Amino acid sequence: MDVDAVLKALGEPNRRRILALIRDDEFPAGSIARHFRVTRPAVSQHLAVLKQAGLVAERRDGTRRYYRAEPQALAGLRTFLDDFWTGRLDGLKREAEAREAEGQKDRGAIRERISVQREIAIAAKPETVWDLLVKADEATRWMGRTASFDLRVGGRYQVEVLPGLFAVGEFLEIDPPRRLVHTWGWERSDGAVPPGSTIVVFELLDHDGETRLRLSHRDLPGLDTAGSHSRGWAHYLARLADLATGRAPGPDPWITDPARMRDELRPASVPPQGLPNETHGPPNETQGPPHEKGEVE
Repeated sequence: MDVDAVLKALGEPNRRRILALIRDDEFPAGSIARHFRVTRPAVSQHLAVLKQAGLVAERRDGTRRYYRAEPQALAGLRTFLDDFWTGRLDGLKREAEAREAEGQKDRGAIRERISVQREIAIAAKPETVWDLLVKADEATRWMGRTASFDLRVGGRYQVEVLPGLFAVGEFLEIDPPRRLVHTWGWERSDGAVPPGSTIVVFELLDHDGETRLRLSHRDLPGLDTAGSHSRGWAHYLARLADLATGRAPGPDPWITDPARMRDELRPASVPPQGLPNETHGPPNETQGPPHEKGEVE
């Protein structure tokens, strides 16, 4: 069976109607023509196309020609279409199952990602707070030893939070003085929070001449990591607030006293010997200074 010829023959509505008419009975060409508004020569042309495609059988009786649908050709077409759709549906089934399996992995990963939320009221204008976030020399007055900011979308964010320990990322949104978004990860770590794996969002809202700073640290991998980052951000945002309101926070005690840092980052339920000798996370906990609140989601 020539599938292309069959499909082409069936592409014309009058030919399909002819096949329906002669499906069960044999008709002479004249009787077929009386069922259509087109001319008899046109019906004869349609019959010739159907015959060439093997869809009708022709029987001659003297000068008369009789036509009947050829069931074998139609059965062959049905087999072709069944095979076609079965193959396509099998492929679709395999694709759907593969995507479902991948989706389950993704959903499992998503369920393990946690966000840290922090909010703090600062008695300073948003523009003042913004400068402390985006100017490297100002940022190191409240967090880290050194900083390097390529302040453009796609630009590099880097802070040496502790000696030899760098938080790095890429700026995603810069909307002064309202919103700053960059990725975050540890350049030298145990791999729990690699560069680009989490997102930090700063939102600055003007509230009666003060700034309400909202921080969201998203996609942290697990409660332990989220807890240490939450306590870390509590530490640093308190220093930021002091600096923005004209109170010099002084040297960061975590830099001068790493043992104190480890102690303050450790959850209350973890004994001192349970801490690693080196921390790989930045500051954070759900308890913060009186003017600041936070939570882990």
